[in-house]
Amino acid sequence: MKRRAVLKALSMSAAIAAIGLGSSSLYAQAKTIKVGVLHSLSGTMAISETVLKDTVLMAVEEINAKGGVMGYKIEPVVVDPASNWPLFAEKARQLITQDKVAVVFGCWTSVSRKSVLPVFVQRAGIAAVTQGESVIAHTLERFRKARDFLVGELKTIPGIEVALPSGTMYAFLRVAGVTDSLVFCKKLVADFGLGLAPGAAFGPQGEGFVRWCFAAGEEKLAEGVARLRRALSH
Repeated sequence: MKRRAVLKALSMSAAIAAIGLGSSSLYAQAKTIKVGVLHSLSGTMAISETVLKDTVLMAVEEINAKGGVMGYKIEPVVVDPASNWPLFAEKARQLITQDKVAVVFGCWTSVSRKSVLPVFVQRAGIAAVTQGESVIAHTLERFRKARDFLVGELKTIPGIEVALPSGTMYAFLRVAGVTDSLVFCKKLVADFGLGLAPGAAFGPQGEGFVRWCFAAGEEKLAEGVARLRRALSH
């Protein structure tokens, strides 16, 4: 597993946990996000999985050294299922119910993943029933604010036409003079570091448009708008 991929996956998982659980008193007081590490450190699979555990811990250390994720430090919780497939399920349940981890990394083998699947599905169902509505409301409000900010900023740029989307986290905008949206988007990435999706990828009617995902913070969206302004001024 590549170090960069582990860093990205760990950061994204922790960010999602911070967004969804940051309002709870437990996380607010501790300012940490617990991450479960479920790899065999003994038994027949230890020779392969110990290094995977070390990779996760290395990624945690590097992320924490840079300030953590969204103000939260990552706290790894390491358990050893000992190459025992039924024990994987028991350890997964322990991580969720006792250690209160927000996410779990592990289960390198397919049989271990099959072992823990019922545990995670059951706990996910409980969370959806007991906590789903508040999480949905929070997410909707966050996306609504991001949408209104982005669309408002885009409407101030000459040559941009954009409508206010009502049920998605994407905005489609028409850029005056753009006849090849793929070429335009490639230039945005290469010359200005701005990644947007070409409208042509969604069918011939999308040509001349680009798609912008606004599932991001205001600061990042503002920087993207500034880069688009620079690109259109050239």
